[in-house]
Amino acid sequence: MVLAAEAAINDYYSGVLFAQGEETQKMGETMEHYFGGFWSVGIFDDPYGYSWTIIRRSPALIMFDVNGKGIAFAKEAAVVG
Repeated sequence: MVLAAEAAINDYYSGVLFAQGEETQKMGETMEHYFGGFWSVGIFDDPYGYSWTIIRRSPALIMFDVNGKGIAFAKEAAVVG
């Protein structure tokens, strides 16, 4: 999982603010391709800013510090109804 996330960052992350929506979408699609399910990817100004979000409760969560930005990958939990 770590290697796939690192590869997605290397392939898509540019650091350009206005490109982040497209970049996070592509990074999420990469994780979905390899691991299935639905993945959320968030880019935070504070590398540990994700800790205040709901994604920290994900069954699979990984966070990277990239040039002072936090990039968090989180697998969406299945909802059983």
